[in-house]
Amino acid sequence: MTESNRCGTEGTAPLTNPRLAKPLAGRLRQERKENRMCLVGRAAVRLTFGLAAFLGLLIALAGSRPVHAQGPAAAGATMIVDADAQSPGIQDKLTVPLGSTFVVAIEGSGSVEAAGYQWELSWRDGLLDYVAHEENTGATGATLCAPEGGGPAGRNTEAPAGTEWIGLGAGCIVTSGALKLPAPLVTLTLKCVGEGTSAVHLVTLTADGGGEDPAFGATFYAPGGSVIPTSYVDATVTCGSDADSAQAPGESTSSSVAPAPAVEPTVPDVPQASTEDDRGAAPSSISPRQAEIPASGFGEVRSTTTQGFYWWLGGLCLLASVALTVGVRLASRHS
Repeated sequence: MTESNRCGTEGTAPLTNPRLAKPLAGRLRQERKENRMCLVGRAAVRLTFGLAAFLGLLIALAGSRPVHAQGPAAAGATMIVDADAQSPGIQDKLTVPLGSTFVVAIEGSGSVEAAGYQWELSWRDGLLDYVAHEENTGATGATLCAPEGGGPAGRNTEAPAGTEWIGLGAGCIVTSGALKLPAPLVTLTLKCVGEGTSAVHLVTLTADGGGEDPAFGATFYAPGGSVIPTSYVDATVTCGSDADSAQAPGESTSSSVAPAPAVEPTVPDVPQASTEDDRGAAPSSISPRQAEIPASGFGEVRSTTTQGFYWWLGGLCLLASVALTVGVRLASRHS
């Protein structure tokens, strides 16, 4: 059946009676007008129903998408170097006999919802040697770590001349939830191989993709992989040949610092490369730690209340479109 037949016919009848010609012509004009109105009304109803159904589907799909926790405010996340992890509290300086090993820690603190972290430390080249490290997975709850299998941390060849950078993407992420802070994130065993004093410095990485090392610098990560603005507190280590005057690791000093000072990121006292030729090509701004945090994985938060509201709103749109269609049809029949 055609659209015209459903709405009415526009056919003409044979004019055998001249006296009915004028009334019949008026009736045909009225029928054509009503038919056009019928067709327009049906088209409007179908268009309304289609738009309402499409809107309801979009709303329902929007409700089914996961809601990710947003990155925290700029302040609150802090990494602190503890020069002597074998002593109570956090020590900002340590003196070690030449040839001896000692243990430093990177402490994490702050009221932030972090899904993971990565670390990178620097010191004067030729003064300290990296021996080993151990991620503190039991305290932080972050069990997915790099390098896999607890292998040695990488040495970053992009470091400025005279400086050694150790880390190269080392760190851990949680499988769900957030990091447990405050807590020691990682401990590193180092060895004094030369005489002198050096800062044990956290290589910086900023939320805008900058910092000293935009790829592997020390930072916390929010759920989804975005960088959390982080403050840094460094420590100082002195390697000396006089073992009698040197403080043995594990002995407490009077230079301990508070567990979680909130300070602004600082630029280290280390030589900086002046041109790109000194350090090679600029590193990628996307860190391997970010690449390992999938959008639908760690830290994902699903809000059942929000999803229920969207599904309810989508269903209401569909019901409204059906009610509108039925109402228009009933009105057309009684008109």
